[in-house]
Amino acid sequence: NSWTTLHFAAKGPSLEIIKFVLNQNLDVNVKDINGQSPLHIAAAYGRKNIVEFFIGKTGVYVDDLDNSGKTSLHIAAKNGHKDAIEIPLKNNANTNTKDIAGFSPLHYAIKNNHIDVAKIMLEKEANVDINETMGGFTSLHIAAESGYLGLVNFLLKNEANVNARNDKEGIPLHTAALNGHLEVVNALILKGADVNSRVIDGCTPLHYAIENGHEKIANILLKHGTNVNVVDKTYNNTPLHYAAKDGHEKIVKALLTNKANASIATVEGITPLHFAVQSGHLKIVVALLEHGVNIRAKDKNNATPLHYAAESGHKAVAELLIKNGVEINDKANNNLTPLHVAALKGHKDIIELLIRNKAEVRAQDIKGSTPLHAAAMNGSKDIIDLLIKNKAEVDARTNDGMTPLHVAALNGHKDAIAFLIKSKAEVNTSANYDATLLHLAAKRGHKGIVNALIERGANVDAMTINSTTPLYLAAQEGHEEVAELLIANKANVNVVNVEGTPLHIAAGNGHVNVVEVLLSNGAKVNVKDNKSRTPLELAVAHGHLQVVKMLLQYKKVDMNAKGNDDWTILHIASQENNLEMVKCLVDEGSNINAKNASGSKPIHIAAREGHKDTVEFFLSKGLSINDSGAANQTLLHYAAMKGHLEVVKYLIAQGADVNAKDANGSSPVHIAANFGYKDVIEVLLKNAGAFVNAKNADSGTSLHYAAWKGYDEVVKILLQNKANPNAVGSKRFTPIHYAAKFSHLKIVKALLSHDGADANDKDIDGRTPLHYAVSNGHIDIVNILLTNGANVSQVTNKGNTPLHTATSKCYKEIVEVLLQHIRVTVNFKDTDGRTPLHHAVNNGNIDVVSTLLKNGAEVAQITNKGNTPLHIASSKGNEEAVKLFLNKGADINASTNGNLTPLHVATKTGRKTVVKLLLQHGAKVDNQDKDGKTTLHLAVEKGYLMIV
Repeated sequence: NSWTTLHFAAKGPSLEIIKFVLNQNLDVNVKDINGQSPLHIAAAYGRKNIVEFFIGKTGVYVDDLDNSGKTSLHIAAKNGHKDAIEIPLKNNANTNTKDIAGFSPLHYAIKNNHIDVAKIMLEKEANVDINETMGGFTSLHIAAESGYLGLVNFLLKNEANVNARNDKEGIPLHTAALNGHLEVVNALILKGADVNSRVIDGCTPLHYAIENGHEKIANILLKHGTNVNVVDKTYNNTPLHYAAKDGHEKIVKALLTNKANASIATVEGITPLHFAVQSGHLKIVVALLEHGVNIRAKDKNNATPLHYAAESGHKAVAELLIKNGVEINDKANNNLTPLHVAALKGHKDIIELLIRNKAEVRAQDIKGSTPLHAAAMNGSKDIIDLLIKNKAEVDARTNDGMTPLHVAALNGHKDAIAFLIKSKAEVNTSANYDATLLHLAAKRGHKGIVNALIERGANVDAMTINSTTPLYLAAQEGHEEVAELLIANKANVNVVNVEGTPLHIAAGNGHVNVVEVLLSNGAKVNVKDNKSRTPLELAVAHGHLQVVKMLLQYKKVDMNAKGNDDWTILHIASQENNLEMVKCLVDEGSNINAKNASGSKPIHIAAREGHKDTVEFFLSKGLSINDSGAANQTLLHYAAMKGHLEVVKYLIAQGADVNAKDANGSSPVHIAANFGYKDVIEVLLKNAGAFVNAKNADSGTSLHYAAWKGYDEVVKILLQNKANPNAVGSKRFTPIHYAAKFSHLKIVKALLSHDGADANDKDIDGRTPLHYAVSNGHIDIVNILLTNGANVSQVTNKGNTPLHTATSKCYKEIVEVLLQHIRVTVNFKDTDGRTPLHHAVNNGNIDVVSTLLKNGAEVAQITNKGNTPLHIASSKGNEEAVKLFLNKGADINASTNGNLTPLHVATKTGRKTVVKLLLQHGAKVDNQDKDGKTTLHLAVEKGYLMIV
């Protein structure tokens, strides 16, 4: 333990030796491997004189801690050295220091039953409960847990809180009951311990006593009035559940005598009877039945006590339940009867008992399985025999068409199969989807059963509904010996189902041994599945290199065959980041220049997927760094498209053209900007000198794409590298048009603040960024643009100002913002002669209409067709707007180009309340339109009787 001479001296009784050793210049504070000083050692061995010398004469720190957090006081108290603890206490040692286990010196004294030491320690405490351990245990908890009656009585005499709670709400009575300390339990109860106190999970001392079978303590608690039916909070267990489950017969009887409710169920629906039956406690079952419990009680799975007896195999208990009238054929969830359960578990004596008592041998569960199916599942020949002799249907079918013979085959029970066949079970029967016994046995790899079935004439090429043979299933699961056996019996190795041949599935799943068996028996290597894939393609796609190598040994394999979209196997390997596979294929003759339907070579696929090592390999084979693929894109385009930074860096280092253009004229910078890859753009611009303002065939720059997609970090990088914020692109869009149109606030700010994007640029339709911001209702962008000089009076090719747009969309808040700017002409007309007021009333927003009127909008303005705002309000039936316009002096009899008055249009559209309002305000009823019709003509013509 790395003790020094001084440690050994401290262990002994001689102070003179200690002094002599210290005179040799040894450090009094030296520590051993456990972090203990000589003071700790002296305390451990109760050397009072040495402890006194160390503390009083050498200046040793009295509360020095070892590696476990113990002081010398801890150690002296733990070992019961009464004399040794007095010295640290006189020198003001901290009695509350806790070690890493959460124990103070007092706790160790109590834990080790050193009552004299504990008494001395407690003299230093104002309150005997104040010094708690980690977990909230008081001294009384510790004494009660250990059963130290003397200490318990001493602590109680010194007014320890008998109901003090630890962190889990447990009181000392819990710990005493749990550990079976009868006298301590008595002492605590006599001092007022709460017999019904519950810990956090709801358990009382009674739960704890019963859990460990402490009968006498349970009786004392019952005598003092504990609640016999209290349930825990986790599982809803009562004390009776505990007693019944663990076989405490006398406690069960005591609980029942004290009115325990035997019908209370746990959260799983389990009653005490279920527990007693499950554990085979016959006498407790008798006691509960005598108490009148419900013998057919069901748990949450609807299982009765008889189901439990059948599952656990307790025959005597099952007999007792049957004698007391339990229902033999009660069904649990999934319609399982006790007979199903007993058959599944292999309890023959229970099965015999149930059958004697008229259990239904042919009962079916929810899946259609009978007890015979269950017996076949576990392979018990004796139980199968017993059930068949009792009229079980040997060829009964489940909902999936499975007979007991199918089940036995699926689970590999050869003897059970033989017995079922001997019992005249149909060998060549098929389950649903036409799966035969041979299919099932082959799938599970049961060679012996496969052989036995073949010997009995099973069809080795039998097909399921999707044309799957037993050989296909064996190949799928990698069962080499079964595959060999089937082939030896003339199974067709090239039979094709919807997923391909056995070779396809074996190759795709990487079963190299099965692949070898199939190839050596004539399997075709170039046949394609329903998705036009060869076995080689599947092996490559799934990374099975050994299978690939084996397939390549066959000269007939087509290395460069093209599959879907003209992909070769080399394309697939390049996509899957399997360099060893790529090398193998190239070495065997795969064409590195093969192009798929889009024009991409394998190297392009590798670059797109970010497989640097594969790209490097292809370049080492002589391919060009600027080789173009789909849409004339280079390797750098492909890598930039997916943001593969390391590949981009490598290609640049190898001399890739950073300004190469694809078929659309886009450079790698365009591509990276379009997908938002900031790091790639930084490398292309800063490290490689790519053109930041290059335009593609659509006149778009990389900044256009970043602004359109909303990549604000990319926009910042581009602007820092002198991207033109006013570059004109498709339809005369500048980057700020895109940012405003698609509501990218941060980008709008960046463009305006960096080299001053023009806030008034017009696109091909004459719309400014402000028009787009208003159209999308993005008020923050509207405000930014206005702050940066956007012209509120700019008109589009159709004559619309931003105010027209705002009113047509009913954006009241934006309307108010625009009206604050003096350049706004509130009565400006578009090319149809409509003012913002026309737009607002057409969309029915009365708040916007009111706002416009307050800001000088004129009610007399007419459109090119002669419509006033009042005409539109009347046509829409907007009574509030009509009132506003009339109050503003609108001409109630104004005529359109077709001589229609507001009354005409209100009548024509059946707006009764507006007609009435206009009439009340003096509208003329005799005015004629261009066809000579009055409003009365129109009302009659339309059939509006109420208006007439």
